[in-house]
Amino acid sequence: MIPIIKASRQQLTLIILHFSYFLYEIFQFVKLDRRKTAV
Repeated sequence: MIPIIKASRQQLTLIILHFSYFLYEIFQFVKLDRRKTAV
């Protein structure tokens, strides 16, 4: 039971990391796009 919880926790951390990175990429893209439209 404990190993399963540990594995799921690791997976959850990985998913959160990927998701946060994905959001960061989108944020950077939007910022770049805004700068382009501003100039």
